[in-house]
Amino acid sequence: MKEIKLLVEKYLSRLLLLITTCISIIATAYFYFHGMENLSNYDAIARLDLARKMIDSITPGIGQLGAIWLPFPQIFTIPFIWNDFLWHSGLAGAIISGIAFIVGAFYLQKTAFLITSSRKASLLVWLIFVININILLFQSMAMSESFFLFCIIMTIYFLTKWMQDKKIVSYLAAAFFVMMGTLTRYEGYFIFIGAGLTVFIRLFNLHWKKKNFAEIEGMVLLFLTIAVYGIFLWCLYSFIFFKDPLYWLHLYSGNGASGSLVTPQAVRHPLWESFISYSQIAIWMNGILTSLLGVGGFVILLILILQKMKTREKISVYLPLLVITFVLFPLLIFGYEKGYIPHVTFEAITLQHIFSKKFNVYPGGVEDAPNIRYGIIMVPFVSLFVGILAARARLLMYISLFFICFQFYTIFNTSLLLEFSIPRAARFTLVPAAIWFKSYYTNGLIFVSDNTNEDFMFETGLSYNHYIYEGTRQYWKTSLNNPSRYADWVVYQTKITGDLVYHLMSPSGFSILERKYQLVYSDNKGYKIYHRISF
Repeated sequence: MKEIKLLVEKYLSRLLLLITTCISIIATAYFYFHGMENLSNYDAIARLDLARKMIDSITPGIGQLGAIWLPFPQIFTIPFIWNDFLWHSGLAGAIISGIAFIVGAFYLQKTAFLITSSRKASLLVWLIFVININILLFQSMAMSESFFLFCIIMTIYFLTKWMQDKKIVSYLAAAFFVMMGTLTRYEGYFIFIGAGLTVFIRLFNLHWKKKNFAEIEGMVLLFLTIAVYGIFLWCLYSFIFFKDPLYWLHLYSGNGASGSLVTPQAVRHPLWESFISYSQIAIWMNGILTSLLGVGGFVILLILILQKMKTREKISVYLPLLVITFVLFPLLIFGYEKGYIPHVTFEAITLQHIFSKKFNVYPGGVEDAPNIRYGIIMVPFVSLFVGILAARARLLMYISLFFICFQFYTIFNTSLLLEFSIPRAARFTLVPAAIWFKSYYTNGLIFVSDNTNEDFMFETGLSYNHYIYEGTRQYWKTSLNNPSRYADWVVYQTKITGDLVYHLMSPSGFSILERKYQLVYSDNKGYKIYHRISF
């Protein structure tokens, strides 16, 4: 009987993986053919380009990773980015994000089962994750969100598994995925703190009565040695290429050598405002109904822990989810307060918004509005809290399932706005200057700042060994003073902060531009394209 049950579990798991894979493929195809929405975020194009530049540049190599974004998942796209179709369609990035989504969704339901021991509740958690419209978009894009959520899920899963089986394999796997997270997004540093604290609490609880402090110290050091390795590697990379191991931090804080032209200056916000701001975008990314159910599940989790502590029952199975949540959420608020995480100026949620999808656009063209995506980090946590709620009673299961399905239905078929849909708010737009340039370009190197013109460079369809940009080192530095040394074309924007050709080119460089080049294109968006005059 046990063998039959294991066989059924095996085939059900395979079926769930197959269904998740089909959902991933269908979503990717939909966003690609629906106006290339998989390229609707500027950062998706920039990440594709970062990977491409490592193999296609006049100065190729790992130094093309840059100084700000962490290296994952860009490095994983290299096996696909060499192909022009996979590059320009965005599918090179979608392959990595899609695999992360599939495996992440599968292990999220396994995590829910470890915590709740309820197959129905774990499937509900899976459903919440795979029908979230924003998760589906990001798993179709060359962004870091899908891969980072995968790292979070795997960390929580293996920590929870270790709480139960105490196997060293689970312990080391958890540390490995913490390391992967710290190489994907800087929020992974918060996961590192939360996971490290979880491990310490568990080990202290196991060994303090026996006064076995050497065991605690050894196991904690083992975990931290693996988990911190990603942070060490990134600091080493920064030291090698930028002579400062904390160069990335100085850029984010606005104290970098390149100043505010490379990244926005860190702008501090009041703590309460930061709490409201992040809570709000987390609600929009999860959906109002899912968030309410998640709050209910969180309250039930706290009650369960208190009850079990009174009866001296084990609460270790809840520890990873609880501790990481308590560490991550306040630190995200702190990040907003310090200005390290981009702020989002969305209006407060009101009944007017709920009953009108007109809000489901980036309001007033606010420049930082796409950063609403930062709220997506809380989706696995909220989903697991809903699973805890649903596992308590059959009625709660049915109520949760109804509300989640209704919320998903409203995205497409009602005027209700219960979940902010990034696909409805963002669109891939062509750059007219790139279209013109693609038609008139003949040959020669192009001097341009990729800091603000990644979309222009991407949409020309040219290989990146045609470009002189910030990452081409001596070519870039020389061209700022004498563009005619290498470049036949010079491209810059005048109406955007951060175009380093326009802002950093020396007076002698502009003098040479006026004497040796002809302005061949100009538009109302501030684009200027110069072509070297033939004598």
